[in-house]
Amino acid sequence: MVRVYLETYGCSANQAHSEVMLGLLSRAGCEIVGEENADVVILNTCIVKNPTESKMRNRIRELSRKKLVVAGCMAEVEPEVIRDIAPSASLLGPSWCRKVGEAVKKVHDGLRVEYVGERKEEKVRLPRIRKNPYIHISEVSEGCLGNCSYCIVKKAKGSLKSFSPEMIVEDIEKSVSSGCKEVWLTSQDMASYGFDIGSSLPELLERILEIPGRFRVRVGMMNPNTLKRIEDEMVEIYRNEKIYRFLHIPVQSGSDSVLKRMRRGYTADEFLQMVDRFRESIPDISIWTDIIVGFPGESDEDFEMTIDLMKRIEPEHTNVSRFGARPGTDAAKMKGLPSDVIRERSRVISELVREIRNRKLKGLIGEERTVLFTDMRNGFSLGRDESYRPVMVRDSLKGEFLRVRITDTKGGVLIGEVQRKNGKK
Repeated sequence: MVRVYLETYGCSANQAHSEVMLGLLSRAGCEIVGEENADVVILNTCIVKNPTESKMRNRIRELSRKKLVVAGCMAEVEPEVIRDIAPSASLLGPSWCRKVGEAVKKVHDGLRVEYVGERKEEKVRLPRIRKNPYIHISEVSEGCLGNCSYCIVKKAKGSLKSFSPEMIVEDIEKSVSSGCKEVWLTSQDMASYGFDIGSSLPELLERILEIPGRFRVRVGMMNPNTLKRIEDEMVEIYRNEKIYRFLHIPVQSGSDSVLKRMRRGYTADEFLQMVDRFRESIPDISIWTDIIVGFPGESDEDFEMTIDLMKRIEPEHTNVSRFGARPGTDAAKMKGLPSDVIRERSRVISELVREIRNRKLKGLIGEERTVLFTDMRNGFSLGRDESYRPVMVRDSLKGEFLRVRITDTKGGVLIGEVQRKNGKK
């Protein structure tokens, strides 16, 4: 029996890939163990940002003396880097998860293999070992329709490849019947789902919402340029209580000139109109967004436009990234800004988004929320309210919907006390 250790970095799609690979390995007769006891190590990589890639390089060096399989985006985009650091390491691209058992067997037998290259691989209706038994991560597609000038993920995942809606629904139905209470729909851009197969995200959601049982659906990140094509249907479908009132819509910049150089395909005003539309229809919706500071050519005026946009929309959560040129992208050819300028802009906007987040959370103190608890952290039960805000209570609770009165906030998390069982008002 081959003993395998798998280590995962990156997005929820990568987490889903790892759960599937663990399920396939277990079905193939492998034993899943810790790093120190492993015959073969799989490193499922992420390279979306420079700091993350540096971590991947260091980890490959640390594992290079072992029988190593480097999986994920780095195997697809930067195989030469991996070969240079660890010449004996094998490669398994993100579209080759079904080959993991074969790869591990060959590596264990002393061979080196490379399974890379873009192809369509539907990772649904496959065995999996979940990190959290209450959360089902459903990857609905790979690739995207965009052509952002700074993005390296496109090189790893390629063009849009939507998976079968029938298989997705069947997979989710099985997960709910086995005890999952929360379903994460994930892809590089959820709003583009189905455009290549004559379907759409609203159509998929309607079918998922017909599945019996009490569960909640978290719709993953949606790019503004594709969301605007299905905006009317999505505003309507978000009224369903099974869907978290949570909209992750990355704006990246408040300046139209920067957005044009990024090739994002929308204007700041179009983004604002979408946010306003969802908030008018669903007042309690949580808005999450992403900002890149210090993009090449970003002037002081451009940055102030981003600050103004953030003050205008007041998102519940913002992922702030300092621009870092990724190899092979068009943005890498552009003249960058001084690092001290980027660092200062990151500090300024990070302080702003922290202040907005904390103020909005404090405004919820005294309210009652219906919280789905799925995890434990440091002796506290961790869950999410109807708008996907994190809530912690001292009770030991998992897999339950409960009414919780908010009493405090700490570190971006709501603190509460359980009021009633079953989440009923």
